[in-house]
Amino acid sequence: MITILQQCSPLQPAYNELIHLVTSNNNSQTNFKYICDVYVNGSLVTRLDTPPHPTYGTGLFNPARVIEAYVNNDVDLTTYGFGINTNSNCYYQLKFGESYGASSSGTTAYPNMTVTSNKYVWNAIYDYEDFVNYSSGTINAGSSSSRLLTNAPSSGDIQFTENAYLYVNSMTSGTIDYAYIVTKDSSNATLNAVKINNQYKANPGGNGRFLRFSSSPNNINQISATYLLGGASQPIINSTDYAYTIQFFNASNVAVTEQYRYTINSECSKYASYRIWFLNKLGGYDCFTFYKQNTFNSEIKRETFKANLGTQTQTSQSYTAQQRAITQYNTKIKDTISCNSNWISEAQSVWLEELVTSPYVYVEKSGVLVPINLTNSNYERKYQVNKHLFNLKIDFQYSYERQRQRF
Repeated sequence: MITILQQCSPLQPAYNELIHLVTSNNNSQTNFKYICDVYVNGSLVTRLDTPPHPTYGTGLFNPARVIEAYVNNDVDLTTYGFGINTNSNCYYQLKFGESYGASSSGTTAYPNMTVTSNKYVWNAIYDYEDFVNYSSGTINAGSSSSRLLTNAPSSGDIQFTENAYLYVNSMTSGTIDYAYIVTKDSSNATLNAVKINNQYKANPGGNGRFLRFSSSPNNINQISATYLLGGASQPIINSTDYAYTIQFFNASNVAVTEQYRYTINSECSKYASYRIWFLNKLGGYDCFTFYKQNTFNSEIKRETFKANLGTQTQTSQSYTAQQRAITQYNTKIKDTISCNSNWISEAQSVWLEELVTSPYVYVEKSGVLVPINLTNSNYERKYQVNKHLFNLKIDFQYSYERQRQRF
């Protein structure tokens, strides 16, 4: 008989360990091994096996590297209201068994003796010190202290025309019934309050368990009137508003996540701005705009050949000044952009390390996300005790090279 001694919580970050510990009353049998059939989204994907621990006789399985291959990420700039992150999560089930038998007759497998319930992972990773204290209750919608999937400091600035999204886990049907947006003036008095219906509230066990919500004025003001509750109308946010908050509630009007606040920034800069999007550690996409001085440099790689001068005919050899000996037949151009932020806070400095280390980074250009790669090889967290004012400089290259005509 297989007994599960330790297993993961129902909701875990995909890129951390997924430890399961089992034992069996047959672990002293000849050639004994524990087996674990891994099912992802209802389909068998692989079988793992391990011998018993030499002292305790237990079997330890960590299928994280198998399961993480089934999660990716989701981002777009055309979701208005709630959207689902279909690619960013999956569910799995582990079916434990055993095998044993004499070498002469061959071992026999006894699968599916003990089965876990369906468990879920999403495309997050926790640093070690955070992971050892991980609790799914803090990252799953359910109370006013449940976290949104961002480490960005609340009260962050945003331009009225920019795009942004908030990401949230919701594992239980009906937990998130609506988003509540409250606009404020400079004295923090309420100007407007609007509820946005969550059309995916009845499907958290499917794709609706991991949601994103449009959180910038530009996105919010394009939400269809179909989803506005209580007779509300557009625009929800006006250019004269000072700030606004977003929080998620259930049908009983009880907050099920923390509140996030944006301050509308009307900063005008003489420099071209670069709005950078990046996959954060918690599986959502954060964004940050670099408003200050920037430079654009191009590294040019030329490939050439040398041709013989002159043109020969049956009766003569002629030359012209226009003929080319060294000929450039292929040209590749790699662009590098260096851009600087405005002054940032200590909390922003800690958070923006996630930008510099993210594997998925984009620059927004005319409403389209263009993939880029950062070339910064180090990052310094800056603290006000050492430096009173500081900013962030990043260098990035587009993920493609430009080319010129080939000959």
